[in-house]
Amino acid sequence: MRPKTASPVRLLVLAFTVLATAEFAGAQGRDRSAGPEFARFSLSMDGGFGFAEQRHGLLDVKAEFQVGLSRRVRLGLGLGYLNDEGRRGGDGRFDQGYMLYGDDGAGSVRSRIMPVSLNLYYGLPLGRKWTVFMSGGGSWYRGRFENLLGDQRKNAWGGQAGLGVEYRIASSLQLIAQADYRFVEFHGVVAHVDAAVLAAEELADAVAAGNTRVAEFLRGLLVPLAPKPVRTSDLNLSGLSLRVGVKFGL
Repeated sequence: MRPKTASPVRLLVLAFTVLATAEFAGAQGRDRSAGPEFARFSLSMDGGFGFAEQRHGLLDVKAEFQVGLSRRVRLGLGLGYLNDEGRRGGDGRFDQGYMLYGDDGAGSVRSRIMPVSLNLYYGLPLGRKWTVFMSGGGSWYRGRFENLLGDQRKNAWGGQAGLGVEYRIASSLQLIAQADYRFVEFHGVVAHVDAAVLAAEELADAVAAGNTRVAEFLRGLLVPLAPKPVRTSDLNLSGLSLRVGVKFGL
């Protein structure tokens, strides 16, 4: 039996926990009058573009309630939304969406995902206006996956880590920009596979160069008859997200 090794997510959470404890204890002896005004509670809202392995981009939006443990350390509870914006074509298939690849072909799945995250932030003020920060934590993902077979709902656990910057434009208002990398994979997602359909379409396209009418006849005959086998795959949605937004002091 191989010895168990600590995952990067667990090591990251452990490191941030130790850092937060030390910072909170040291904050008791700090001069609280120095630097910008300390906001105990805040609400951030941001959105942007996310990437995932083996697929196109994702719409990525998030709202988060944050509690300041000290001037540099805060804890955030967030709710997000990820959407691949797939579109259903006239034949019922999605011309965009996550592609499940295998030896027997490829099938498309559209995903809508809501992550609930718990993050720890450590900020480093750069004067009274600017603050750079790093973050890390864990998330629970609630996913809905849609294709010709209907809707499926899957849950998954994951983690994330990132870097960002804040710019204070008022005492209770800041602009934020951050880059996060998420680690998450959904297991056992079922999709239809279009291997036979794709083969029939390729045959019709090949004939199209010589005779368009014959190509249209083959496409109309072969595509409806082509079988649509079913396969189960894992969806790896790990990837980078870039978001910008605002944060309000409460």
